[in-house]
Amino acid sequence: MGAKNFINRGLLFLQALVLGGLGFLMVSKQHFEALGKAFFGANPQLVDSVWVDLLVRKEATVLLLIVLLATIYNEQNAHNMKSKILLHLGTLVMLLVFAASLLYQLYPD
Repeated sequence: MGAKNFINRGLLFLQALVLGGLGFLMVSKQHFEALGKAFFGANPQLVDSVWVDLLVRKEATVLLLIVLLATIYNEQNAHNMKSKILLHLGTLVMLLVFAASLLYQLYPD
């Protein structure tokens, strides 16, 4: 049981780090507006993308709060350690893919 518990806690820690990083990206709109104006000129959309403009704002952090609450619910109510690990791993992979796609849009070539 010790190794599974260690893996579960490690995945939770990584998930918290990724959520914190995404939260920082979502509330840093001013930085990315300056970057977008330097690359794309005076465009009303952030880095010339409606999707990024919707996600990089303080209101979008509600999505991260929902993921955090779902993680806490899963940790409290899942009885099988294997299911906890798989759900945490799946959530972490989805968060990493989301973060990578957001960063790819925010930092153009």
